[in-house]
Amino acid sequence: MEKSCFHLILLITALLILLHEFNETLMPLLCYENTVLQTGEWWRLLSGHLIHLSWTHLILNLASLWILAITLFQNEKSLTLLLYIFMLATGISFGLLTFSPDIAWYVGMSGVIHGLIVIGATTNFRSNPGIAVLLIIGITAKLLWEQFYSGSHAMEIAIGGKIVSDAHLYGAVSGVIIISLLKLIPLLKYSHNKSFVQHGVLKD
Repeated sequence: MEKSCFHLILLITALLILLHEFNETLMPLLCYENTVLQTGEWWRLLSGHLIHLSWTHLILNLASLWILAITLFQNEKSLTLLLYIFMLATGISFGLLTFSPDIAWYVGMSGVIHGLIVIGATTNFRSNPGIAVLLIIGITAKLLWEQFYSGSHAMEIAIGGKIVSDAHLYGAVSGVIIISLLKLIPLLKYSHNKSFVQHGVLKD
């Protein structure tokens, strides 16, 4: 794993553990809550993903984050990974706010984790196509199951609350959007430079 990426995951781990130590006080102030968001408390778009229902909830998300960092993002720069997390968290919150207004509140990084799986599998497709395909099939099957049959009751008992499957869906969709943008930007840059060459502004 890139040293800077390791330090970032270590920092995120420390931050999430520290926040959970004061969970009872911070939960009402930081959780995603749609009615309060609409009054201007926009920090909840991000902070809601840093708060967890229980230690089990936190440990499961941190374990998933570390596994992804070690397996799919081992060569990623810390700033890039941080940007992914920021964009995914924001995308999930806007998804909940826009398309799932009936979901009053949400906490946890599971939606972000789903988005990172999509990004990691796609960006590693050339180097590990077999693993990438299995991950995409697996996460697609999981999302479909959750949408039609809801989440695991046993898992809900373990984490201490209801699983918000829509957050998982919006995380995956946000991951697809991010990957699409990453593919689109070089194409736009190439098209822009080609246009300059054709007009004699740049030379090959």
